[in-house]
Amino acid sequence: MSNKITLYTAHHCPFAHRVQIILRELSLEFETCLVDIAVPRTAEYLAINPNGMVPALVYNDLVLTESGLICQFLADSYPSHLLLPSSVPGGALQRFTIGYFVETYSSKAHELFDATVFANNAEAKIDMANKYVDAVVKHVEPLLVDSAPFYGASDRLTLAEVSGRWPMFVVEKQLTMVLRSRC
Repeated sequence: MSNKITLYTAHHCPFAHRVQIILRELSLEFETCLVDIAVPRTAEYLAINPNGMVPALVYNDLVLTESGLICQFLADSYPSHLLLPSSVPGGALQRFTIGYFVETYSSKAHELFDATVFANNAEAKIDMANKYVDAVVKHVEPLLVDSAPFYGASDRLTLAEVSGRWPMFVVEKQLTMVLRSRC
């Protein structure tokens, strides 16, 4: 029997994107229900996810929320190239390094990207962008030395690319390269 999976998502939500990426990467069949996050949530959606956030994943009769946790659940439930089982040689270490990368990026760099995007004037944007680049260079790039073409020298996507704001990191990495070329 296959599992019934429904993803509640929004096209312009990067957190929902990562769940859709992992579902597709795992070749899982799922139904998509779009949630308009530009307006107050409907009573029907709030019955599914009282927090009103996307994504929400209905997995059989379970409602799962929080995109990073959903991705981890799916990677654990459907063994694949995305994440080694912890019981195989190197699996526990891979899980640790992916978790460390995601936590480091999220706690050391991403908030500076947000501050750049939401800064009120050009001078503040430049200042925050420079702080963001410095944080990426100092904290994130050292963790990516063996990451070609994908994390941990994998030849396919891993959970590192899918989770931890990685879809946003790709855009942010392009910003970093542009800013560096101006220096």
